[in-house]
Amino acid sequence: MKVSPLKPVLLVLGCFVAAVAFLYLSLLPGLTSVHNPPYDDLSNRVRAHLIQELLPIYRQAYPDKELPDFGTLLHEHLLSPSMALPHSDEHDLPKQFPKWPPGRQDVWLIQHAGFVLLPQAAKGSGHQGIAVFLKPRYAADERIAVAFNDGTAKMLPVAQVKQMLKTQTGKTMAQLVAESERIEPSRHRGG
Repeated sequence: MKVSPLKPVLLVLGCFVAAVAFLYLSLLPGLTSVHNPPYDDLSNRVRAHLIQELLPIYRQAYPDKELPDFGTLLHEHLLSPSMALPHSDEHDLPKQFPKWPPGRQDVWLIQHAGFVLLPQAAKGSGHQGIAVFLKPRYAADERIAVAFNDGTAKMLPVAQVKQMLKTQTGKTMAQLVAESERIEPSRHRGG
């Protein structure tokens, strides 16, 4: 199997994005109030944007593989587990998580992630297509973080995002959330 000369560069770039996200998510919360809704909005918008940035990196490094879920991004060292959690739940990562086998980590992260990846939609929906959105149960003032394929991230009303998702994917937001939490045994060992 021939290895792409870009693969090492893309993996280093992915690690850099993950490191910046880890520093942001580790250091900045200590400087602000834990219950600060504007900060929660900003933090979730940044998380959505950073997650969106990982999708093309993964696609370039692994052009023959199916697009990832959170477990795959975690084990390719492109994502820290706390980055997939919404700001309000970032400290809910189990203390034993690092000691768990990879399959159990995958299952937990997929079931508890605060965001929904739309890698299948991100592949062919154009630059304005939604790539990542915050699950509506974490909505602040009926608004959720949304990251688009063009790299922009915004806080938008849940009703507007529901309509955009229906137009883009033909599915409801509830269907997409349920699909994002479904575990595919063929991809994840253990649990």
